[in-house]
Amino acid sequence: MKIIDSSLWIEYFLGNEIDISIIDAIEDKSNLCVPIICLFEVHKKFLSINEVKKSDLSISFMQDATVINLTPQIAILAAKLSKQYQLPMQIA
Repeated sequence: MKIIDSSLWIEYFLGNEIDISIIDAIEDKSNLCVPIICLFEVHKKFLSINEVKKSDLSISFMQDATVINLTPQIAILAAKLSKQYQLPMQIA
């Protein structure tokens, strides 16, 4: 199973150029996990740029994969990995 960062989801739905391996991972929904926070971040981003239709389409697409709910254990692990790999929580 693969997890795609929210920023890459946004680039994909905007039609921006991203690596083909990312596109392949996104389009292979049977092997894709989507953390619930990604739904929030992608939806918020498209709403903030007044792209409601794109937001609805992207959220629908993302929910076809396996959506992972945020539990305390996952949140704690995510924080540790974020620190270890210097990953931000939010996107610009």
